[in-house]
Amino acid sequence: TLTPEELAEGKVIFSKCAVCHGHNAEGVKAFNSPAIANQETWYLRQQLTNFKHGLRGAHHKDNLGAVMAEQAKMLETEDQLEIVISYIKLLPQVQTDQTIFGDAENGKHHYNKVCASCHGIDAKGLEAYLSPNLLGIQDYYMAAQIRNFRDGVRGISEGDTTGAKMIEMLAEIPDDKTIDDVITY
Repeated sequence: TLTPEELAEGKVIFSKCAVCHGHNAEGVKAFNSPAIANQETWYLRQQLTNFKHGLRGAHHKDNLGAVMAEQAKMLETEDQLEIVISYIKLLPQVQTDQTIFGDAENGKHHYNKVCASCHGIDAKGLEAYLSPNLLGIQDYYMAAQIRNFRDGVRGISEGDTTGAKMIEMLAEIPDDKTIDDVITY
């Protein structure tokens, strides 16, 4: 629970995030930013820490990640990081729209074969594997991130063990059509 002072601080900190993620943390397609209101506290913490310490956003082709990395560095203390996460968790859950349409049956087959072991059969993520809830992330963002992993733009930083696992698992996803099928499912 945030004190009134922390709530005010969280609102100020989040105002910088809202430029790309939207005022309700709903994500903005024009910036290819995800809905973060739907994510678990532990996942937000992990990703902000990864950005802050250079495990994400370091590749020269990851322009949006680089912006996020710079923003995360503005969280100078752990208290600020926790306050902004707590503020985000006060925002309402958001509904995401489908923008990618593929073969859901093929997607189901590949999801169960490749993705379910870390993200759960229900795609709600598993903290033990530090894997996010996929149900609350926009499909356009998931597609971009999967391609970033596949293309070596994400998950290659030393110490990014979850990213390395994603790269390893994506060897089982043969092409862009299959990525779209999995996301559709």
